[in-house]
Amino acid sequence: LDLSPLEMNVADIARTLRAKLTTAVDSMTKADEKTAVLLSGGIDSASVAAILREYKAGVTGYTLDCGGKDLKNAKKVAKNLGISLKVITVRKKDMKSVSLTEMIRCAEEYRPFVVDNVPGFYFLGRAACEDGITAMFTGSGANELFGDYYPSGDYDVPLCRNATPAQRKLLIEGRKPDDPLYNKVLGSGLDRYGSTFVKVLMHFGIESREPVREQPDMRHQ
Repeated sequence: LDLSPLEMNVADIARTLRAKLTTAVDSMTKADEKTAVLLSGGIDSASVAAILREYKAGVTGYTLDCGGKDLKNAKKVAKNLGISLKVITVRKKDMKSVSLTEMIRCAEEYRPFVVDNVPGFYFLGRAACEDGITAMFTGSGANELFGDYYPSGDYDVPLCRNATPAQRKLLIEGRKPDDPLYNKVLGSGLDRYGSTFVKVLMHFGIESREPVREQPDMRHQ
């Protein structure tokens, strides 16, 4: 997907992205599935949800109650789009009902900095499974597409939005900033968590749909 600023203005880019994303969502939507969308409250998942509702009736949004503005934004997105929203809140009694070993096993993840997020994914996936959801759309992949993350093949990916002007210049040139703190502490958390979330959904028999990440036309060329 060539979005060279020398050849396209903002309006052209917006139209191109919408057309590509619409095609991707349409191709991944199946009539015989009970479909949901993971709403984080951000523009990535909101964009997918907005297009998905045009192709699928009765779409349900799922979000985690992590406090802060994300939940408020997710509720606002669901209301504006006219879709129902199920909020998953993980309480102490919930944590006592399932062993950490079970959650780690289903996520196939043992690294402490990722395991910390598994309980939320686990209970969201379980709730969706109990509701009969068989496919869940997410906005995963948009961060790489728009340059929030340095597009490398490993998991040690710095967040471009936290970069200084000098670091951002290196990212645009395709080079990682030579800064251990930047590379290790500000690594791409969502990329790690995204793959973990997919595994949790699979554990509950739910297929993850990532129209941005899985469609070649939506990737960096």
